[in-house]
Amino acid sequence: MVSMDKVRAGISNKLAADRKINILKIYADSIDDALEDAAIQFRTKVPFLDYDILEHGRKGIIGLGQKPWFIRVNNLQEIVQEAMAQDGFVPEEQAVQAVVEVVPDTDAVFFVRRFGTDIMLKVIPPSGTGKPVTLQGVMREIGKSDNTSVDQKLIERYMTKGTDNMYMPVGMYSHNQNADTQFDIQISQDEMEGIITAKPAERNGADISSERVLASCRALHIVDNVDYSPMEDFIDHPVYNQPVIIVKGIKAKDGADAHIEYLFETDKSKVLLKETAGGQVNFKETNLIQNVVKGQTVAQKKPAELGVDGRTLYGKILTPRNGVDVPLPLGNNVHLDGNMIVADINGKVELINGKITIESVMQVDSVSIKSGNIVFHGTIIVKGNVDDGFSVKASGDVEVKGLVGMSSIEADGNVVVANGVFGRDKAVIRSGKSIWAKFVQNARLEAIENVIVADGIISSHVIAHQRIILNGRRAVIVGGHLFAKEEINAKTIGTSSELETLLEVGYDIAQKKRFDELSEKRLSLAKTLEGYELNITSLQKLKQKLRELPMEKETALAELMEKRDQITIELVQVNNDIKDVRMILEETKLNGVISVSDVVYPGTRMVIRDARQDLKTEVHAVTFFYKDGTIERGKYVPSQIETSKDGARGKGGRKG
Repeated sequence: MVSMDKVRAGISNKLAADRKINILKIYADSIDDALEDAAIQFRTKVPFLDYDILEHGRKGIIGLGQKPWFIRVNNLQEIVQEAMAQDGFVPEEQAVQAVVEVVPDTDAVFFVRRFGTDIMLKVIPPSGTGKPVTLQGVMREIGKSDNTSVDQKLIERYMTKGTDNMYMPVGMYSHNQNADTQFDIQISQDEMEGIITAKPAERNGADISSERVLASCRALHIVDNVDYSPMEDFIDHPVYNQPVIIVKGIKAKDGADAHIEYLFETDKSKVLLKETAGGQVNFKETNLIQNVVKGQTVAQKKPAELGVDGRTLYGKILTPRNGVDVPLPLGNNVHLDGNMIVADINGKVELINGKITIESVMQVDSVSIKSGNIVFHGTIIVKGNVDDGFSVKASGDVEVKGLVGMSSIEADGNVVVANGVFGRDKAVIRSGKSIWAKFVQNARLEAIENVIVADGIISSHVIAHQRIILNGRRAVIVGGHLFAKEEINAKTIGTSSELETLLEVGYDIAQKKRFDELSEKRLSLAKTLEGYELNITSLQKLKQKLRELPMEKETALAELMEKRDQITIELVQVNNDIKDVRMILEETKLNGVISVSDVVYPGTRMVIRDARQDLKTEVHAVTFFYKDGTIERGKYVPSQIETSKDGARGKGGRKG
């Protein structure tokens, strides 16, 4: 087990020092999303992260009015792993890697050389399923007539364990120094290579050893701290009567230039298309718009590196080129935090004229197959139409200068549709603030504040958590179901053909929806409970008759009784919830009004608070209001809110 005391101690000792490079501030829809984003940016895993909540998020109402979570994330990977290492703990990913690491199959090799008066053996053991060295093969190589002694047991031990990549003595021979291998070392003109030319040993002569080569190099004043690795290869595999590089100088290593690592796609030609579960390409979903949120890292600068000095064989220092710095590509709405470029606002990130820029307002010609569906952290302006089957989502406002068809629009801010909504029962528009449109036909609208329409709302389902106002020349409501918490105001409601039109005002629709859901759940639970009771009663009567039930029926009876008890407990909770919601509805009832400047036709149904009225005759220039449990009528009262687009965005309430 990893000692948590050591982990905590490590965190206390190092967190302050590491804070600048191990902290991110992130906005996201949930804490889990934020931690996953941080793990990607830190190149670590979520369990190594710690976080503090800076601002609590919220889901909003039916997805509207949503607020992202804002958290500060600490990367504790190094601290935790150090504590684990002190306890001898192997990280899971390393342990798995060690288990599954593929070991290559290589045969054992050996080398026999004569250095001075000694017979020397070097053995490299096999790996994987490679073949070992055979005693017969080694003895064949060692066996010569001038040998004076050979330790076979020592040879067998080295065959099994190897010699740690060194030459080890295993015997002696009758040495003739005059027959030793002769060699000469020359230095290249640039002083970077030592080149050996050797002649093979004669009978009873010694091979070239590393000690002899090193002694010759020192005699030539070659320094020690250069590359002697070619020498070891030459000792193992000598080449005679031709020049071979045996020692090298160290080349200078130039420093890497600074560069910017972009954390978004900078090549606009790369359009990524998403596939459905069935493998089909969804041409509506692309990555043309790359959204970022405030505080998100969009790029990081990799600083220029210093070069590393080189050295000739004679020790002369070779000066490298140091890396070259690059200017920071800081455009609009970004700032530098250490070496990281961070977003100042929510919006679309792009590389414009070589600079990282984030725009909070995005303009498109239309939303169609050319643009695909649009998701944007900011305000979207659509110059044309939103075609059938496409969607628009924005954290700011959405303004459509053309028509909206069978489409979906969701905005945390306002939604403005200049030429109206022709939804054919498939258009859905949701706004975290208010909705404006020229007309609305066969669509579903929901606004946290107001819905303001010029010409008419026809056969549509409209919810406004404040008011529904029709203020144009026609200003007609025909058919459909409209709800507003405070006010519905139009010129004409219904038609002479008495098409049913339902209008509701005067209560909190979110709580009313909750009340209806709980009521449906209570009805379902009651029916389920009734079924359990009938089955339990039948089995209990059978038990009284038989005195003892078969095992499977006894088990079934016990299970039914357990389920009945669970349903009963759940039903009690639902009844309590219904009481709570009913109390809230009573406390939040408003004096909502329905006002009509011209005519209301028969077929219009009205609900104000808990009072209902079905209109049987035409009524002109009237305001309907709640009084003493009934719906009363009075002289028409115009709406007192500012309904122009600019005015309503700034105010959204009654004057005076």
